[in-house]
Amino acid sequence: MGETILSDEYATIEDLCAALGVTRRTLDRWHAMRAGPPRTVIGRTILYRRQAIKRWLLDREEELGCARTRGSRGSTGALRA
Repeated sequence: MGETILSDEYATIEDLCAALGVTRRTLDRWHAMRAGPPRTVIGRTILYRRQAIKRWLLDREEELGCARTRGSRGSTGALRA
């Protein structure tokens, strides 16, 4: 029964890696840089609250046309003064 409660509300690091298509090392690096989703640590178990993951993803959402591209110096754009 406890397993169902946890799996409904929390994702494991393996679940999150699979969902985002990244490695555990990437999640660890994001955590060290304070750039990843918030996590809960109980002993050696790392869990991610599903609502926190959704909020973290929404915070990274970009509007179409607002993203900057690399190497676009000198290109025409709406931001010219």
